[in-house]
Order: sequence, then structure tokens, then C-alpha cells
Amino acid sequence: MMDALAADRLLGESPPEMFAFGSYSKGKGNERSDEWQAKNVTPILYPEYRRHAYLHKTLRIWADTYRDGVRGKQMIIAQHATTPPLAPSRSDFAVGRVLWALTDGLAAKYFADLNPVPPFEWIEPLAEAQFRHNDLSRFGVAPEDEENGKLYFSAIHRPTPYLRSPWMCVADVGARGGDWDEVMWQLARWLTRHLDDPRLVVWLAKRGGHLHQHFADLIRRRIEYLDQLVHDRKQDELNQILADAPKAIPSPLMRTLWRLFLSGRVKNA
Repeated sequence: MMDALAADRLLGESPPEMFAFGSYSKGKGNERSDEWQAKNVTPILYPEYRRHAYLHKTLRIWADTYRDGVRGKQMIIAQHATTPPLAPSRSDFAVGRVLWALTDGLAAKYFADLNPVPPFEWIEPLAEAQFRHNDLSRFGVAPEDEENGKLYFSAIHRPTPYLRSPWMCVADVGARGGDWDEVMWQLARWLTRHLDDPRLVVWLAKRGGHLHQHFADLIRRRIEYLDQLVHDRKQDELNQILADAPKAIPSPLMRTLWRLFLSGRVKNA
């Protein structure tokens, strides 16, 4: 197979990235990786143990997850997203699984509605640019045939499918951001459950302080909903909101900051 791929390359063809499972004995991981990469194959390595036990276990878990469809992704989120991630990197086991699950709109809705609310610390892996060219199709974006090795993007800052992108032009009635897909809507809804967390304000300010119109509308409607509950003296509902998301109801000071955001008066110096 390697000879056939090498012959294709000599003819000028560009085969897709190739992967292979491979085992390694103790202390030989780097050596085995180099052997596969010398053949232009990306290895997925696992330690040798009881006749490939790690490979068999992994394949069974993958099969169960794919068999269960959206429910399998929801189970991943329920298992890992209720506690802060140990590291922002996608190479972390829990982070990698949650980011994979969140490419599905229904799974993202489950994340946004989960009780207790996923901690704000999940903003770090969601905002870190750790997706590449080969991940575009997972977000509904058709990639070009030639791989863009310089492309990096995150779950909440990424390329847009063409149906959701504004058209290019030299003049328009008014500038506006592109439309959102279901995943982005749900991640934004999750953020509105942290409106009393000053870290959210700081995070937004560091990114320019200019809210997307959709996000501004979500915040505005959420605050109006909370105000209506207070006005109607629905204390049981307010208590339940706080039980599920302790930072969901903004204090008077935080409301002042959100008014500044919504009026476009917050900018990154």
C-alpha cells in the first residue's frame, strides 16, 4: 500500500492524509512514530498490552458512541462538562471528546441547557484555536482541495458556511455580521447563563468589546426575562435558576456593565 501511495505522489497526485493504528513497546513510542511518519502516514499509537487490549477497548467505545448518535454525544457532555477542564488543549481526553461532541447542534443545545451549568472555564478550550483545515467539514464548511496549513480556528471563532456569510460588496445598506449556525447559537445561550461572572465581561472586552448583534439580543432578552420574574415575584423560579447556574442573575453593578456593552461603549484599549 505504501508503494502504491508513493507511486501516486511521483505522478503528481495528492492523496488525502493517511492514518494507521500501531502499537509500541515500552520506551519505543517516538521510534515507532518516526517509522510511520517516514512513510507519510500519521500514526495513532497505543501501548502493547494483552494482544492489543487498548485498541480493542477504544474501538468498542467508539462504536458505542457512534451507534448512539446524538445521545452518545450528550453522554460525553454529561460525563465531562459539569466540571472545569483540567487543560484547554484538545489533546486532553475530556476536552477532546467534548469539543468533538459540540460540533453537533443538538449536543450543543444539551450543553447549553445542562444542569448544573457547565463552568465558565470551558470558555478556554472553546476559544482556543485548535481546529485545522481538515476539521472544516465538521462545521458545515466545504474545504478547498488544497490544504491550508496556516488555518487555525476555534469552536466560537471559525469560518462560516457560505449560506450564512454576508456577500462581498463595495457598498451596502449597513454592515452586519454573518449569520450563526445552531452550534454557535447554543454556545452563546450557555454564556448568557454566566451574566453575573465578571470574567465573561473581561473576556469580551479583551476581544474588542463589540458584541455580535445576535449575542446582544440574547443578553438583552435574558435580562428582560429575569427582570420579569423579579417583577412577578416568582422567587421559586429565580431560586431554581441560581441553583442550576449560580452566576446566571447579574447584580446591579453587572447590569450596568451589560448596559454599557449593549450600547457599544465598551472597547479594548
